[in-house]
Amino acid sequence: MNGSLIRNWTLTAAASLLACSSLARPETVELHIEITPASRSEADRISAVAFGTALAAWVSKNQRDVERLSGYYDPSFEAILGATQSQAKILSELKASQRLRSAHVDALVLVYEKGYLTEYVWHHFGPAGAGDPPDGIDLAGYRDWAKKTIPRHKPGIEARVRYEPTT
Repeated sequence: MNGSLIRNWTLTAAASLLACSSLARPETVELHIEITPASRSEADRISAVAFGTALAAWVSKNQRDVERLSGYYDPSFEAILGATQSQAKILSELKASQRLRSAHVDALVLVYEKGYLTEYVWHHFGPAGAGDPPDGIDLAGYRDWAKKTIPRHKPGIEARVRYEPTT
């Protein structure tokens, strides 16, 4: 699967999700997803598509006044967590059914399967100076586990969502 095919599929899927949302009016806003995969591998491109589509779906479902958004969406902790949860579930299912391999995908699936996604997102993407993390997460446990299990993993936001008014 080449990059332009993935990008086109992402835009089509996300636009469909947005059009189905009762919170958005597709005639007043145009959605763009820019993917930035961890590498050029097919698995990492699929991972970026999964994240971008999941982020667009999260925004469409949870953001009020989507039709008024303009420019790049600045995702909150909750948006990144929601998108990463969907992304990791998709990647886990794909890994089980086909040969989807990359260091980045493997690490993210390990975090998901271990149950550390909230800790992962808070540790790597949580708001600076936000104070204490949400109740019930084990940051120390995640950090110890990650240091031993995925020491070379480099987390990153794999896609951005941009809105442009069309009227």
